[in-house]
Amino acid sequence: MRFFLIFLLFGVCVAKKGIEFETTEVTYLDPQYGTATCSSNKFNATTFLINVRMNLTKDIPTDAMLAVDIYKLSDNTYKKTALSMKRKLCQFMESGEFKMMWSSYMDERFNIPKKCPFSRGYYKAVDIDPNRLVTNELFNFLPSWDIKVEVAITSKNVPIMNLKIRFKVVDGY
Repeated sequence: MRFFLIFLLFGVCVAKKGIEFETTEVTYLDPQYGTATCSSNKFNATTFLINVRMNLTKDIPTDAMLAVDIYKLSDNTYKKTALSMKRKLCQFMESGEFKMMWSSYMDERFNIPKKCPFSRGYYKAVDIDPNRLVTNELFNFLPSWDIKVEVAITSKNVPIMNLKIRFKVVDGY
């Protein structure tokens, strides 16, 4: 029995999850803050690469709020899950969660600030493979779902930017 439990635990710990990317889009960026584009291209039979470019013409306010909501596809409709977060953007960028998600892979391909202020300038994420984004085996603990993530940045309840990402977390990568 003890051997079976060790075998089962080992199987759970080494199970690999992956991402099947579907879409990413900036659904809104207040024109006074600049412009943004998202695109994806098929790198090979199983991999899409994501590119995001943003030209900020105005600093993001230090009181800006970040809201992240995760939806699960069920009965052909995305339904909000309990997985959500709302906090000050600067507080999040300086948090352990943000630092845990960051990786050397992101250093090579992102030029966004890692802490506040989020100043005006040209920012980009180039040729991002979603399967290489997350460090610390984070995806291994996510359920195998079709997921939509909605990200909103606001200041004094006025929208600055909205972003939507759709993907599947799958077993067997």
